[in-house]
Amino acid sequence: MARRLSKLQHRPLTAPSKLSALPFSTTVSHENPQISTTADGQDNHINDPIYNLRDLLEQGRNETAYNFTKSLILSNPSSFSSPSHLLSLFSASSSGDASLKLTLSDMLLSICSESKMHIQVSELYGFMRQEGRLPSFGYVRMIVESLVESKKFDNVLDLFKEMVGLGFRPDKLVYGKVILAAVKLGDLKLAMGLFETMKRKSDDGAGAALDLYREAIRKGVKIDNFTCSILLNGLCKEGKVEKAEEVLKSLVEHGLVPGEVIYNTIVNGYCQIGDMDKAILTIEQMESRGLRPNCIAFNSVIDKFCELQMIDKAEEWVKKMVGKGIAPSVETYNILIDGYGRLCDFSRCFQVLEEMEGNGEKPNVISYGSLINCLCKDRKVLEAEMVLRDMMNLSPDRVVYNDMIHFYQEIGHVQKAFALQQEMVDMGIRPDNKTYNSLILGHLKEGKLSETKDLVDDMKVKGLIPEADTYNLLIKGHCDLKDFNGAYVWYREMLENGFLPNVCICNELSTGLRKEGSLQEAQSICSEMIANGMDDLDTNEDLSAVAKGKHNSSDAR
Repeated sequence: MARRLSKLQHRPLTAPSKLSALPFSTTVSHENPQISTTADGQDNHINDPIYNLRDLLEQGRNETAYNFTKSLILSNPSSFSSPSHLLSLFSASSSGDASLKLTLSDMLLSICSESKMHIQVSELYGFMRQEGRLPSFGYVRMIVESLVESKKFDNVLDLFKEMVGLGFRPDKLVYGKVILAAVKLGDLKLAMGLFETMKRKSDDGAGAALDLYREAIRKGVKIDNFTCSILLNGLCKEGKVEKAEEVLKSLVEHGLVPGEVIYNTIVNGYCQIGDMDKAILTIEQMESRGLRPNCIAFNSVIDKFCELQMIDKAEEWVKKMVGKGIAPSVETYNILIDGYGRLCDFSRCFQVLEEMEGNGEKPNVISYGSLINCLCKDRKVLEAEMVLRDMMNLSPDRVVYNDMIHFYQEIGHVQKAFALQQEMVDMGIRPDNKTYNSLILGHLKEGKLSETKDLVDDMKVKGLIPEADTYNLLIKGHCDLKDFNGAYVWYREMLENGFLPNVCICNELSTGLRKEGSLQEAQSICSEMIANGMDDLDTNEDLSAVAKGKHNSSDAR
């Protein structure tokens, strides 16, 4: 009830008045020329409830109004032929107050939805549209559900388009219903477009993929290879590869002839979850069905073996690839460079670069970037600089510059980091948050707090918004320099911008503030973090002392 009524935001609830003690059949005096009771009272059975309902809403007594409306709708027999009938009579009697109409509309939608009166919800929506009104955002989901249940699929799509255009942000349940409506109408292209949008904005792409697949099969909509690969990819990305195989098997039974793209999706899915036996088995199944695996399938296997530091197995699969007449691609060589780089086998990295060029493939920015990244991690500054300056006339991209800038600040070459950032700008590459984070960290290590603030200001001027990682760096950096009051300023800005620091930083900051005597600030951190669900916050010993100190201060006053 509380959640439902929270959507009715027009007036706050007030204390019960004498009106609530009156029987609802009693007429409340109210002047209104549009609805008049006859002398013999023959219309009172309709007019009286309308007057009473309007007075309850005008007084802001929404909960009482809700219960009253519910009794009017669900009573048997009812004085009103339908919820829309009640709304139309109320609208006629309250033409001057649009907010009351909207409040009652929302109440009726909620009551009908709760009572599974889907046809009535659809009728209410239709009446509201005729009146030129749209439902509140909070009621879109229930209307969509009812329209689907009522098989008014065109209306579902119209409502969705209109509400999204007004700023409504659908959740995965709304997306699921709208996708279902598109499938019911046979518009699989629209359904897939909505599915892709939902995947970008939702964490339940797999569930939606299964729903879409089941409904398409039930509806008899033919799924082609492209559509199937999207569905399977949604499942594989969430690690549900065996479920993806089940779906594929079912689609084959319904006439689908899987192509390379579908098998590549399954191979990559098994590689992602580390099941190399099944990944290899899928490649063998491809070949047994007359399909020739391409670079994409082999690269997935080679990449996973490199990630697992099984470099010999990776090389073995490169040889298999060549043996089957498939030339390694630039991506294949890049995977090997990164794999050997992680093992700090840089001589082999340079050999792979030479092999690459010898086989007619030109190294790209990623080739050099992977090598530079690995050299930086192994703190080989001269070699990294050499590769950066010898990139075969290729311009470094943002990733390469960021790796080098971060590396320079890590080894204390902050001036080189800033010089490289300027080179980056001169090359027309816009620094991002990662660039600034490295520079900020460099200044903090040097104790340059004023310059650090200037960097953050410059960030904002350039249109970059500091995020949680930036604020965590700032707070931790100030704490390391024992500037706890300065850290607290960044902490407050972080909270105001909707970010939360991590627990360790909160503990360090609150402890430092307490030791400096800033008990109120320390206690506020403790209270705010607990309120935000940080159960791991260290509230014993140091923070308990904060609370105790605050209590003692209060006693002293």
